[in-house]
Amino acid sequence: MVKQLIRIIFLTLVLGYFTAQSHSQDQNEKISLTMVIGDFALIRAEFDEIEVKAEEIEALLAIQNSMDRILTSPVVLEKSQHETLTVDIIKAMANNMYLFMDRMMVKGSDAKKFQRFRNNLKTALFDSK
Repeated sequence: MVKQLIRIIFLTLVLGYFTAQSHSQDQNEKISLTMVIGDFALIRAEFDEIEVKAEEIEALLAIQNSMDRILTSPVVLEKSQHETLTVDIIKAMANNMYLFMDRMMVKGSDAKKFQRFRNNLKTALFDSK
C-alpha cells in the first residue's frame, strides 16, 4: 500500500515536471511572420482603438510594445511602407494578436491591408510546422 502511494506521488511529480517543461517550451516558441510594413503600421494603430477587459490589458500592452519595437527598428525605418519584412515573434503573442484582431473595426478603405496582414498572420500561426 505504501509502495503504491509512493509510486503514485512519484509519477505525479514526474508528469508535472514534464508538463511544465513542455509548457515552458511552448511559451518561447517563435514563428516567422512576413508582412507589408504599411499593413503592420495600420494594425498597430488599430490596437490603440481596441476595447479590452481588465484581465487582457497585460497581453495588449505586450503586443503594443513588441509592435512599437519592430516599427522603430532601424531595419524598418530604412524601408518604405510598401516593402515586406519578415520578423520572428513569439507564437503565443501572435495568437493573442490574431484573437484581438477579431474585435477590431476598420474603415472600408483599410480593409484590404487589414485582410492581407490577418491572412499572413494566420498562415504564420497555423501553417507553420
